[in-house]
Amino acid sequence: MQSSALQEYPNDWVVHSGNRHSGNKIDKNAMKTLSLCSLLPLFMALPLAANVIANPGFESGSGSTSSSALGNFSAPVTSWGAWNNAPVLTSLEVLPSTLPLPDAGAQMLHISSTGEANGIYQIFSSGSLYAGAWFFVNSGLANLWMVDGPGGGRAPSSTHGQWEYVQLGIPISTGELAIYTGAGGGDFFVDLVTVEASPLTPESLPAGTPEPATLYLTALGAITAFAASRRKRA
Repeated sequence: MQSSALQEYPNDWVVHSGNRHSGNKIDKNAMKTLSLCSLLPLFMALPLAANVIANPGFESGSGSTSSSALGNFSAPVTSWGAWNNAPVLTSLEVLPSTLPLPDAGAQMLHISSTGEANGIYQIFSSGSLYAGAWFFVNSGLANLWMVDGPGGGRAPSSTHGQWEYVQLGIPISTGELAIYTGAGGGDFFVDLVTVEASPLTPESLPAGTPEPATLYLTALGAITAFAASRRKRA
């Protein structure tokens, strides 16, 4: 007989190690309460949601890669692949992140291509999943694409010159996510990619968020000035 602390037994039987043993009568409701209380810490310890994306903030990786050949090529960040569906130059570069959120790390990824559906992808265990990511589009379009699911699903960017959260508001059954350029290509930054079994609620951006390109050029100028001052002292 299958063991279960919650299974209904006559009052003159006690559950012990999955078997029925004769014994004193006990309160069945008390048994159920004790069993549920013993399981409560296990339920409390379970995470409400888990991101199935590895390296979601592009913290592991450095440098840049590019290719104009069709198909797969190396990405500068771990756990991600790069792919060209159009035979034009696609450039990928790891840059300091400018996304002003507590969960943002030190890095973001810059994707640029004049071709459609060029960019990065990641494969994971299939499930019914929601997807979202932060984008800052300089030109063209960015697409968040849940690939190969029944009916598929993609969400395009909608604005230029500011960070925006792009997400698929319904779950898609798939095991692959792609971050690709849209029709006519695109040039954009991406950070904090999330794929979870639960609906996503993004954080709110603070007012007056600067453009990534502005911050990057400012930092580059500071580094150049510092290097020039060291050469003068030498």
